[in-house]
Amino acid sequence: TGMMFDLLLPKKGGEFGGINVNSNEYDRQAARAMLMAINNHPLFKVAYCNDDDLINEDLCGFASGHDNHIHFQISPPTRRQ
Repeated sequence: TGMMFDLLLPKKGGEFGGINVNSNEYDRQAARAMLMAINNHPLFKVAYCNDDDLINEDLCGFASGHDNHIHFQISPPTRRQ
């Protein structure tokens, strides 16, 4: 339905993808900034990323298979008539 999205994990140096949350190349600060922006959107519903630090900050939750990307879901926008 276009309400769920996946973002590849950011790498230090500006690249992305091909890593997981335990990689030395993983840029947690960039992931945190992305999740903070997503969480502040009015249509935000839920986010998953298996980064314990970001989970402890209540920016996302744990879900099996979400070690190498950020998954988020939004609510459908209200239809205007």
